[in-house]
Amino acid sequence: VKSIAFSPNGDLLATASSDFDWGEDIPCRVWEVKAGECKYVLEGHEKETLHVVFSPKGGLLASSSADCSCRVWNIENGDCAY
Repeated sequence: VKSIAFSPNGDLLATASSDFDWGEDIPCRVWEVKAGECKYVLEGHEKETLHVVFSPKGGLLASSSADCSCRVWNIENGDCAY
């Protein structure tokens, strides 16, 4: 795991990770903290995801990648907003 971030209300946890030992990139994930279940797998970066951070109101999640891209995700539906 490269980076973690809790949503402002503490209900969600976002993770950024990769596994280069196996030659596989692992996308960002958003977890429901109380249930301990993965809510979304956020795919779109072409290389490992390095950082994740929630917006102050918790409706968006930003991620950055080793492919020099940043993405902004809608937490209500898991879609890439930008």
